[in-house]
Amino acid sequence: MTRPLIRPVRAALNTILKRRGLQIAFEQFEGTERSIYESASEGIQIKTIFDVGAYRGEVAKKLLSSFPEAVVHCFEPVSHTYQELLSETRTLNNIYAHHLALGSKDDVREIRLRVLSGTNSLVEGLNQNISTGEPSERVRITTIDAFCDKTGIDIVDFIKTDTEGFDLSVLQGGEDTINRGTKFIFSEFGLQEGDLNHTSLNALWKYLESLRFRLSGIFEPVYDKNGVFEFGNALFVKTGRGL
Repeated sequence: MTRPLIRPVRAALNTILKRRGLQIAFEQFEGTERSIYESASEGIQIKTIFDVGAYRGEVAKKLLSSFPEAVVHCFEPVSHTYQELLSETRTLNNIYAHHLALGSKDDVREIRLRVLSGTNSLVEGLNQNISTGEPSERVRITTIDAFCDKTGIDIVDFIKTDTEGFDLSVLQGGEDTINRGTKFIFSEFGLQEGDLNHTSLNALWKYLESLRFRLSGIFEPVYDKNGVFEFGNALFVKTGRGL
């Protein structure tokens, strides 16, 4: 990837962010590093983390490394990937894996199983017209609020979502929980119109602003072979805990 291709993408992102009084800076660290969150508030404690769309547990393990005092609940609905998640995290006492999807309501939904399992999605537009014999699976969906009510979890300090375009639905299903005390939300997003695999940054931003969160940073930007921005991860911080 050449610098001439990167510059227009950075300029476009900066144009969007400057409307909100922000500016993007592509730092050479990941959004799971403890120092990012410690700078939000002195003595901040992160005790409970939800990793929604945990895949094989790579991010969960990084978060646990940064916050060894925390408990991480991982959610992965596809059976094969869930078994891989169990295999990767079974020796870690503070990680709990749940064979479950999270969304805006309780549901059971058939999803198309893709060759690249990390791109499986619950977005309705990506699961239409599943043909007989095509790999698919029926998955169970609940909400963050219902899961917390059932398990007795009061506060979820940190919510990470990577659900291939289903992120807004996940957060909408956890509004009561988020309002009770969630401090950080770390969600994958996209900018391209019509990209069903990535939730719109504007949609996430608008919704989380209504819950008194502000965009604090953008991490791990991914570009295609032509240098066009495809997706990244956005960190939102509860108002009053500014970075």
